[in-house]
Amino acid sequence: MDVKNAFLNGDLQEEVYMQPPSRYPHSSNQYLSEHFEMKDLGTLTYFFGLEISSSFDSHYLSQTKYASDLLAKAAKPQFLSAPRSTHYVAVLRVLRYVKGTLFHGLHYSSRSVLLLCADSDADWAGDPTDHCSTTGFCFFLGDSLICWRNKKQTLVSRSSTESEYHALADTAQELLWLHWLPLDMGVTFSIATSLYCDNRSAIADIFTKTLPPGCFQDLVSKLKLISTLPP
Repeated sequence: MDVKNAFLNGDLQEEVYMQPPSRYPHSSNQYLSEHFEMKDLGTLTYFFGLEISSSFDSHYLSQTKYASDLLAKAAKPQFLSAPRSTHYVAVLRVLRYVKGTLFHGLHYSSRSVLLLCADSDADWAGDPTDHCSTTGFCFFLGDSLICWRNKKQTLVSRSSTESEYHALADTAQELLWLHWLPLDMGVTFSIATSLYCDNRSAIADIFTKTLPPGCFQDLVSKLKLISTLPP
């Protein structure tokens, strides 16, 4: 059920339920509808561009509609300030990848353990324009990918080791936030989080480097990024 125009400000002293408790009568939905403007949205299937399908023990998230809309817009003429052939080739490569992975999505199992781990990586002076490096990291809860990012570093590193340290600092900052978030929900991790960093064959390589097809597909499978065709 969705309540329109509900605003929560300040600290709540009352109990707030994310799902109806066992003693909650189904007739209360009708009571609430009589006193508030309610809308029954049913089972979650679409949220902010994410398509969600569920089974009794897992969830599958994809962006098939978003990717399809992107391809449709790309088919229309667009005006750029000063496009060159290299830009056109790069755009076509991106669009081919989007089209080839249209039905790819992330699989989340309810049987995944509450064990947080992180992978961090960086290239060195990968940007041909300003020679800045690129940071890439991802976080797993059990075997489920829950957070990932790649971004260009703001400083020019004088060695690959220096760029790796910058990446580790960014990853550790995100790790602190991911530790605080479960604590707010009353969940704690029993053991310390492992943070993996390597300049060769790291899983975070997929966020920072151009990889051969075999290596790329191997890392994609480790991210639990699977392809499911529509029924």
